[in-house]
Amino acid sequence: IDAAIAGIKYLDHLIEVNGENIQNRTHEYIVQLVRSVKYPEPIQMLVVNARTYANYKQQRNPIHRGLPNVKILQTNPHAESTHL
Repeated sequence: IDAAIAGIKYLDHLIEVNGENIQNRTHEYIVQLVRSVKYPEPIQMLVVNARTYANYKQQRNPIHRGLPNVKILQTNPHAESTHL
């Protein structure tokens, strides 16, 4: 799915891919991780906006999918997909 179609905005931060925290991983590793997911396998990404990211980092709190304010959005099975 195209990032803009998925609602990802400039300065958003990618935190997890399929439950794996990728904050300290290289760009190359993340690209390979995403490309390793083959249709029809699902891919889940934890993404936070810049303000949320800054607030958590300032407080030295980790960001993860177990936080009470994390919402899991369902994918649209009818949306067109694009490949990296």
